[in-house]
Amino acid sequence: MTHPTHARASSASHGLLAAAVAIAGLLAMGTIATTARAEAAKSNSSAFADTTKPVTFLKEVVVTGARYPRAFYESPQALSFLSRSQLRDQSPVVIGDALQTLPGVDNSKDSPWEQRPVLRGLSGQRVLVLMDGMPMNSARGNGPHPSLVDASQIERVEVVRGPSSVAYGSDAIGGAINIITREAGPSTGNALNGSAVMSGSTAEHVYGGQLEVRPRIGKFSSFLSTGFRKADDFETPSTTVANSQYKDYNALFNLRYDLTPRLALKSGYQLYRGTDVGIPGLSFASPGASQDFQFSYYDRDMAHLALEHRYPESWLASTSRWRPHSACRRVPVPRT
Repeated sequence: MTHPTHARASSASHGLLAAAVAIAGLLAMGTIATTARAEAAKSNSSAFADTTKPVTFLKEVVVTGARYPRAFYESPQALSFLSRSQLRDQSPVVIGDALQTLPGVDNSKDSPWEQRPVLRGLSGQRVLVLMDGMPMNSARGNGPHPSLVDASQIERVEVVRGPSSVAYGSDAIGGAINIITREAGPSTGNALNGSAVMSGSTAEHVYGGQLEVRPRIGKFSSFLSTGFRKADDFETPSTTVANSQYKDYNALFNLRYDLTPRLALKSGYQLYRGTDVGIPGLSFASPGASQDFQFSYYDRDMAHLALEHRYPESWLASTSRWRPHSACRRVPVPRT
């Protein structure tokens, strides 16, 4: 005798059990997939940037492109710059070695010392080189020499690539390079800081040293720096390049006195003295004639006095009244 009611109950219980097993399996698979995605995201977080977050740009402030301080990304011209930390990391023998690492910038080299910048294929008197907003020299024929300033005395270098004659005159057809020296900061009390560095390079057989002192006394602060370099003829893998030697020394004094929290009196003096600066790129040797070209001495002096007024809560950061004076003397000596 059969019992259809019990048969139907047994079949229903088996169906419920199968459904429960299926649901449990789906939940387990979902948990495993979620865990796998989390582990994958964790492992990929160090290799790929998170593009869902906003990008933050460094608000570098430059002055060369517009004649007044403005944010780097607001400039209408193509700009590049070298900061003091970059110069410290690169430790160039002369500043031209660091300039050629920037996009659109190259060097025309006649010697390790004489390195004339090239901006977008233009050089010489078509590229204006400034120091603190003032032309470095007025030498005609082969252009200015950035090597007249030591890299350790530079706060930053700003490069404007492309025509800038409207702002800077006919010498800036190819662009402008503004070398900004280190200044004395606002005085915040009595303190004395400084450093001394010795350096050298085997290829150029060059050695030198640099000393800097930063005293602060009351409202007075200053940045004082001096150094020297001496280089012999440099070596290439195949030969030694004759007449590539040079020796020089330099000094930079920047002073500041805070008259009020917004008004400061600034003054400074820059000095460069070079002797026996060989230029092998202008030397030649041929049957019956030869010439070694060098500067027997190369001197540069610049002094300035400025009154600066700052506007902390204005679009205009500061205004200054400058009174500069500069002189450059050099004697080229071709020796036959």
